[in-house]
Amino acid sequence: MPLQDELDHVAFGLSELHKALSDMDPQLRKTRLEKIPIRIQGLVDFLHDLDVPVLDWFEQVGASSQQLCAVLSRRKDELLSELAA
Repeated sequence: MPLQDELDHVAFGLSELHKALSDMDPQLRKTRLEKIPIRIQGLVDFLHDLDVPVLDWFEQVGASSQQLCAVLSRRKDELLSELAA
């Protein structure tokens, strides 16, 4: 199932990011964690400027872009907390 494959990719990426962060100096880790939301927004803005229809792609596979954004917004703090642990 394509969506499960994507979830597996995300889980792997988060796991690898957690490993990388856990090996960092605590102050550097804190700084990197604080920058993650800014970097994500920068990527979203960049893709928008390139006219890459990412949200449309989610709609095409049956995911509501509004629902996706709401879930991401709710989970952002949770994910950052998990990465900081």
